[in-house]
Amino acid sequence: MGLVLCRSFPCTSLTLHVEKENTWDLGSVVAVLSGVGMHEVRMFNPLRPGDTLFVDAWWTELRRSVSKPDRGFAAIRCKVINQKKEPIVEYGYRYLLACGDFEFG
Repeated sequence: MGLVLCRSFPCTSLTLHVEKENTWDLGSVVAVLSGVGMHEVRMFNPLRPGDTLFVDAWWTELRRSVSKPDRGFAAIRCKVINQKKEPIVEYGYRYLLACGDFEFG
């Protein structure tokens, strides 16, 4: 009987949900218009039945568009590990934002 495995890439859709639920601290002054895309995706280990995933996510960019000041860009970096602290996947994701009237850092 073989071992059931899942490739690490599908877990990115799960972790994007977790990351959005737990890292958006910009309140009502921005709205996500679109995901621009993933970058620098590195897959290390497969998922196995019963694995518990932990997501570490941090902002790497937050800036207002120069040409369209009512819009901005945000980038986040995510690292996913399992209960054994083995890396599963690491990736970056960029968003296009609609911005309210405030200053980006």
